[in-house]
Amino acid sequence: MDNYQKKKETKRRTDTLTYRIVQACSPDKTFQDIQKELPDIAKGTIASALRIYNLVYRRDETDSITGEEWKSVPNWENLYEVSNLGRIKKITPYRVKIIKGTVSDAGIVINLQKNTIRRETLLKRIVAIAWIPNPDNMPHVMNVDEDIYNNKVDNLKWFIGYPKKVMTKEIKALCAKERYRSPEHKERILQKIREKSLEITKNGLTVGRERALKIKYKITGEQYLELLQKCNNKCEICNKEETTEYFVKDNAPRVKVLNVDHCHSTNKVRGILCAKCNKALGLVHEDTTILENMIQYIKKHNNPDIAR
Repeated sequence: MDNYQKKKETKRRTDTLTYRIVQACSPDKTFQDIQKELPDIAKGTIASALRIYNLVYRRDETDSITGEEWKSVPNWENLYEVSNLGRIKKITPYRVKIIKGTVSDAGIVINLQKNTIRRETLLKRIVAIAWIPNPDNMPHVMNVDEDIYNNKVDNLKWFIGYPKKVMTKEIKALCAKERYRSPEHKERILQKIREKSLEITKNGLTVGRERALKIKYKITGEQYLELLQKCNNKCEICNKEETTEYFVKDNAPRVKVLNVDHCHSTNKVRGILCAKCNKALGLVHEDTTILENMIQYIKKHNNPDIAR
């Protein structure tokens, strides 16, 4: 048997199998039902024959509802249709199928596809674009009865912003990824950080103080305590203990600990100063000429008889 006769015989067998499969097909039968009726035919052959059947007799899997009307989804014509009752269906060459979408806190999300283009959109927005005019170009769609899963046309309307009524229910769900930006959430996080930073370590310092020493001055809590012992827990300039107070939210005022003084060019720790002396050095930029002039100025005005 030559190649021509082989091809002809193969085509005859394929046509025979296809005819048998198409005869067994009906709109209410699935692929599994046909496979059970024709167990001697391969799955691939049944699938190929079903494509031919669906091209000729497009299978409509949508159940009709009284009063339901359909419109094409703008920019997705011949691919998707949406009804006035809030349902959407996908149209392919083989069948028409209702899309249920995925349920989220914001409502029903539909994944629209066209070739390589994909877009996730809320079903209520698709219904509003197709059925409800928007002459003022309002950006948002809201559910009138606040039921985010009721997407019928008479329950939707365009509006310019979220009213207070919906703010506590729907807007938080739609902006779930941005909840951390809310002032309340920020305040909760800051309060936790404050509480953690005020905890006392084994060295008698707060967690926040030890962290600051390590990051800014590259010294540990033990090294800081050694510096305090050398200067008898007093400022090395004024020879006084720290008296400056600071306030923590919802707590009584606290006395600051002595500051670590360091060289800004070499970052080398030089000693321990109180807050006022440390600030004074920073205000004069550690310039000895300015400090000498300050001494002469004070002497001059305190004792007028002393010459410059």
